[in-house]
Amino acid sequence: MLLEAPPVRPDGDAAVLVAATAGGVQSHSGSVDDGPVDAVDFGALGHGELVDELVDLVAERARLEGRYVALLGELVSRDGTQSAAWQLREYTRMNSAQARSEVRLAEALVEHDFADTLDALSAGEIQLSHAKVIARESPKKHRRDEDEFLELCRAYPSDVVARHTLAYESLQVFADLEAEAAANDRTPVDAELALQREERRCSMLLGDDGMWHLRADLDFIAGREISQQIAAAERAVRQRDDGGEFAYP
Repeated sequence: MLLEAPPVRPDGDAAVLVAATAGGVQSHSGSVDDGPVDAVDFGALGHGELVDELVDLVAERARLEGRYVALLGELVSRDGTQSAAWQLREYTRMNSAQARSEVRLAEALVEHDFADTLDALSAGEIQLSHAKVIARESPKKHRRDEDEFLELCRAYPSDVVARHTLAYESLQVFADLEAEAAANDRTPVDAELALQREERRCSMLLGDDGMWHLRADLDFIAGREISQQIAAAERAVRQRDDGGEFAYP
């Protein structure tokens, strides 16, 4: 099937995109000159300079992503979720899954008035992955509030923060869990597992890159069992690919 040219962006100014992409990168050290990437001798950088450049670029990318998400939130508020996702896909050639994901993020940040998260992202203090954790977890019951999440996000990677979402320091959380446990004749651990099961979801989709992508949010017990099964299946597939006899355990 032939791919047709994408629709022309309405009232768009290509100069904005050109200006954003044509320039080079200027770091604090000034070791990388403006100009095309292939004109920069990265091999001449010392290890410390290389790391500094990467840190600077990550912060700059976060600032651009903060502006991007803020603009996307405005588009969502004007045109709606589906229309915003469609426009992202059509005008930027972004794949559908990414467009929907980023639109949902922008929508959540706007809906819950997480302006401080957008500000922190725009300032390069946190990463987009941090914002996704806050947008996903903070509105839920017993989770940390935005300020508490931001304090963690400024100090830890997003995968670490995602494992510490419950507001354990709040006595009210313990009181609620104990009350729920008593009402259902369960221990507090059982009550927490019940909360996790309510958030349980799993999907496996064939992506635009031709690979299968597994996405799952599982409670501790189910996650442990499924991870063991996946590991066993992976070993069986590897054995088959290595020329051994193939049989699922």
